Amino acid sequence: MPKKPVQTDPRLANGCMALFTSIFFFVGIGLLWGLGIRPLLQVNASQSWNEVNCVVNRIGIKTHSGDGTTYSAEVQYTYAIDDQPIVGDRFWFSSGSISSRRSIEKAVKRFEQGGEYICYVNPKDPKDSVLLREQGPMTWLGWLIGGLFTIVGGVTSASLFAAFLKSKPTPKKIVVERPSRAPLLDRSSETKRSHLGDDFSGVMVYECDVVPNEPESSDEPIVLTTPGSRIASAVAIGFFALLWNSITWTMTYFAVQEVHWFAILFMGLFNIVGVATIVGTVYATLQIFNPRPTLVCSQNRLYPGTEFEISWTHRGNTGRISELHIILVGTEEVSFRQGTSNRTERNVFHQQTIVKTQEKAEINEGFRLLTLGNNSMHSFKSARNSISWMLKVHGKIAWWPDVSDEFPITIYPPLLPIDRGE
Repeated sequence: MPKKPVQTDPRLANGCMALFTSIFFFVGIGLLWGLGIRPLLQVNASQSWNEVNCVVNRIGIKTHSGDGTTYSAEVQYTYAIDDQPIVGDRFWFSSGSISSRRSIEKAVKRFEQGGEYICYVNPKDPKDSVLLREQGPMTWLGWLIGGLFTIVGGVTSASLFAAFLKSKPTPKKIVVERPSRAPLLDRSSETKRSHLGDDFSGVMVYECDVVPNEPESSDEPIVLTTPGSRIASAVAIGFFALLWNSITWTMTYFAVQEVHWFAILFMGLFNIVGVATIVGTVYATLQIFNPRPTLVCSQNRLYPGTEFEISWTHRGNTGRISELHIILVGTEEVSFRQGTSNRTERNVFHQQTIVKTQEKAEINEGFRLLTLGNNSMHSFKSARNSISWMLKVHGKIAWWPDVSDEFPITIYPPLLPIDRGE
């Protein structure tokens, strides 16, 4: 007897990944607070501190060795409160060190050893003072890196946790009965078909997480929907562009300050990608103002061999569209492991042009009848393989981003009748 394959629990995988990615979220929160938020609050609080004369005893740049050389400001100054001398050693409201020596030098050069300057003293604690009432350059890196860790870690862990709550431990098996009016059979089982005849009431057992379940509602026309939103896509691309360019251009700035030509050229490659993301953001934003197609399918249950009608209309100025294409596409996706890496290959096995027109009236609205082949593969999704169908709408617009929308459709499998030995 063959050994039953072991099924992994998706809840366990999603839960473990949610816990792992949450580490990045909490690390980001720590960086944001320690390097970004706290220094900013200290700068705001110091606006009401007392101004006191002080003498700079020592000032310079401290070098830190580790994975790389970094620098920080080092200072010691003396001031008096109620005729009592107090020594301070805080240069500005910033912790940590940075790789840009020039940024530190620029700030330190404002003071000379033995010079007399104004320092700022906390009236509630005379020993709490600062020489320069500013945030250091490390603060901006804290906002960038901490924000990146917080957002990416938070969004990822939240998505995985939501999937953890929705996922089911094991796939369920269900039994579906189709009335005898539906003659569609699995063409690989001619013997069972001849035994039961062409008019039968069939029964089929399948895993509901692999083959789509038929809707319980009546077979009525259905308005097809796109899986995403134009506004959401533009916001997502723009947000990624903001993060990417903030980090890369900040690192480029420090590289230019230090005149590190290799680092400048290396970061230039990342800046090119950043410019591409900005262009992508502009492109996606302009697409928001394109006419919006609406597709209606004459029935919500499609099987191999089904004849159905697709009608379309648009919201917006369709006069801008010079040519309209609507294509039915079937795609196969296979994931497999090659060596130590996972690969995914996609193959378009079916492509059928439903409409291709330049007529303005037909671009605005119209309909077409089409028939799925009897041997068409139904929709399917498993851990490593999937079959998907969609209607692609493409409208050409001169000197503007084209209309480009996708509308997934579901093709249900033909039933395989079970020979009950009757």
